[in-house]
Amino acid sequence: MSKWMKNLMVVIFALVFLATCGDVSASASTPITPYGSARFQSNTATIDVSKVPAKYRSIWLSAIQAWNRTGVFTFQLANGTDAQVTAKVTSAIGGSYTGMTYLTVDNQGYIAKAECDINNQTLKSFHYANFEWVNVAEHELGHAIGLNHNPGRASVMYAANRFYSIQKVDTVAVQRLYASSPDRISIGSRRKRIYDPVLDVRIKRSFDKSLALGPTASHDSEHLKGPTTLIEIAIQTNRILAMMADLSE
Repeated sequence: MSKWMKNLMVVIFALVFLATCGDVSASASTPITPYGSARFQSNTATIDVSKVPAKYRSIWLSAIQAWNRTGVFTFQLANGTDAQVTAKVTSAIGGSYTGMTYLTVDNQGYIAKAECDINNQTLKSFHYANFEWVNVAEHELGHAIGLNHNPGRASVMYAANRFYSIQKVDTVAVQRLYASSPDRISIGSRRKRIYDPVLDVRIKRSFDKSLALGPTASHDSEHLKGPTTLIEIAIQTNRILAMMADLSE
């Protein structure tokens, strides 16, 4: 085997090893996705996608199918105001956000209505691939189900999620949430609006803002770092290539 082929094999092995270690590390450090007390009465909800422009409808349908395949929650297609969840595409939520979910919780602690939006303008501007659009839609549906943000990266519910579809940490959370009793309150209905930040892989910065509306309004903002695995791989690859150049001299 030539020296060039041996060096090429070293580079390929290094790339696979680093990528695998990065994924394992992220998965191992990701906790069960947090959730609140509000949920639907059962692990089934109707959803209306009729307001979504035709060219984006497949994004929402793919996200719905992804959740339905897990077996922990089922979305059933429906049209009109009777649907419990409404899916939309809008750029009105601001350029820093990929999506937003608006929840209305009744005085029995059940989710009465949910509106899930994805931001087509931001997703285009930051060059999200088609599967990443679907991941964002899955994330918003997770909020509609009752899930909160996961601090770990290897979760569809990571605040600035771009790369992950639904994970085990997410499905376990749904199972636990729907096995529990809703929060019984007597102060009237509550509303909650959750904004989800864009992840710019070029500068590794994102912004998260969660706004609760109702009896106890709150404003929270947080700086988050995006995944660095690909960047680390690039750095290590450059080092390996430099070593190869030395060996070939």
